Amino acid sequence: KELSALRCSAYLPNISIASTLPITSDSSDIEESDIVLWVVPVQESLKQLHTLKAHIPKHCPIIICSKGLELNTQQPLSELFKSY
Repeated sequence: KELSALRCSAYLPNISIASTLPITSDSSDIEESDIVLWVVPVQESLKQLHTLKAHIPKHCPIIICSKGLELNTQQPLSELFKSY
């Protein structure tokens, strides 16, 4: 809600998010997306992907904006997402 209202993150206060870029917490909104920006913390990503994958259009690109390796597999998200 805060991100939608302020159009910026407390972590990056000098960077504004364009008003034309939708911000949502409603998973069904993903179904209308042309592209998904994945900004979920790495350690929560597999859980969230499992929940959201049914809503992501089959040929919709997912841009991973999270950095780091998943602890259990020691793999980057780009490798883990290939299996989904």
